[in-house]
Amino acid sequence: MNALSGFLDWCDQSHCSLASGGSSRDLLQQLIARVNEAPFSATYTVNGVTREGTLTPSLLESAVLSMLYDRSRGWPILADSLARAVQGGSGAALLQLADQYLRRNPDGTWQPVVEANAVRSNIEPSRNAKRESPKRTACRGWPRSPNRDTAGSQAASVICGPERRMNGSVRLH
Repeated sequence: MNALSGFLDWCDQSHCSLASGGSSRDLLQQLIARVNEAPFSATYTVNGVTREGTLTPSLLESAVLSMLYDRSRGWPILADSLARAVQGGSGAALLQLADQYLRRNPDGTWQPVVEANAVRSNIEPSRNAKRESPKRTACRGWPRSPNRDTAGSQAASVICGPERRMNGSVRLH
């Protein structure tokens, strides 16, 4: 069973905050469609620093992925964050989860590990050609159009380079 299906099943069975509005799977699919159509503006504050941004399809995906593998703490947080977006149209909690996962600070700077990984992935040859490279995974969906994900554009341009171009839409399988 994959982690997303496990989360959605748990959510429906435990009547989590997301499932209070219906089937969690249906609600997540609707949210994904809404964000694909028109990304949400989102603002959150941490330690007095306010982050104003946009919850894009790729950031929504990052937010969900960031909490899937921590059933005891992550799933309730993810359910609450998704419920806020579904029920109230607020993407702030999801943007914050994505930023934490991607190591982006609320002031817009990136933690040093992001740059270090960019350098490392560009100079180290792949040891296993059959596995998808970290660069390919990190660059999925880059670059974004100006009205899409600008949060990671600086780091993405370092990591991905101009040759990486894909559609930024997210789909639930």
